[in-house]
Amino acid sequence: MDGDGYDDILIGAYGNVDGGSQAGAAYLVLGGSSVASISLDSADAEFTGEASSDFAGYAVAGAGDVTNDGYDDILIGAIYNDDGGAGAGAAYLVFGGM
Repeated sequence: MDGDGYDDILIGAYGNVDGGSQAGAAYLVLGGSSVASISLDSADAEFTGEASSDFAGYAVAGAGDVTNDGYDDILIGAIYNDDGGAGAGAAYLVFGGM
């Protein structure tokens, strides 16, 4: 995501309540030269669901370099997001280059 040559980790937490009851979240942890244990409170980025019961982070994936800018991008799924209709779901594309 940040172009430093180290692998990064995307963790889905679809039951997270930071954005509302079961709004969900995804956490991005940027890799580095040493292995360390960290709390998700120390993650480099947190992406929370828009509303209660969105279940954001139910599915997460690397998307490769969609924008061809040299930085990998990520996808975060919110299985029950209602923006497109009741329970239609949503997918968010987050561009790299942090």
